[in-house]
Amino acid sequence: MHLVANGCSHTAGAEIEFPMQGKCYDKAWPKHLADMLGYNHTNLSISGGSQKRIIRTTIEFIGNYLIEGKDLKDLFVIVLWPGPYRTELYIPDMPGIEKNHWHTFVVGNKYKGFPKDVTNFYKYWVLTYDTEQANVSYLLDVITLQSYLKFWKIKYFFYKASTTPLSSDETHLSYQAQIDNKYFPQNQDPNGSYDSLLRRAGFAYSKVADYPHYGEDGHVFFAKYLNKMIRKAHNL
Repeated sequence: MHLVANGCSHTAGAEIEFPMQGKCYDKAWPKHLADMLGYNHTNLSISGGSQKRIIRTTIEFIGNYLIEGKDLKDLFVIVLWPGPYRTELYIPDMPGIEKNHWHTFVVGNKYKGFPKDVTNFYKYWVLTYDTEQANVSYLLDVITLQSYLKFWKIKYFFYKASTTPLSSDETHLSYQAQIDNKYFPQNQDPNGSYDSLLRRAGFAYSKVADYPHYGEDGHVFFAKYLNKMIRKAHNL
């Protein structure tokens, strides 16, 4: 079996070893979880990764898997969904951090050196991206990837990375009704996130981190926690 993990900095293992470290796949929870399950693994996540990027790169990976003639039954996809206030943009004239032209954008970050039209896009996107749009976009993205994975009969498990609150307003029940909570049990739990779980377990942010990231001990703990949840959900 092959474990495919996707998400943001919390899945990439950011700042495990030193400040501003973007990724540390060898010490992040997907590697520890794959070892526990006896799987090979691929970590597709990057720091600042958005819901849109998760969908794009996961579908791209699975498409390449098909092209290579591999069996999709061998895949197990796990996603830690980040907060909804981020996106990505393809900029042809600027190489991105993934050795292509895709760039991540997170509300609150400063983007220097970008073309004026790009900074204007970011500025107005932030100004117009209100709570309702964030809620609906998040739920639609979860349903989209869930439906895609179910179509291909690929095993999966979803969890939340962020404690960003999302509305449980009745206007969103039509979306919530379509999310399979068996494989996303923390979906409607306001305290059910990677960050809140580790804080409740007594873990502090890494001493080498400039941002709220945990050390390898936190990643090992989370891998053990996910291992139990996944085995229960999928009867492994």
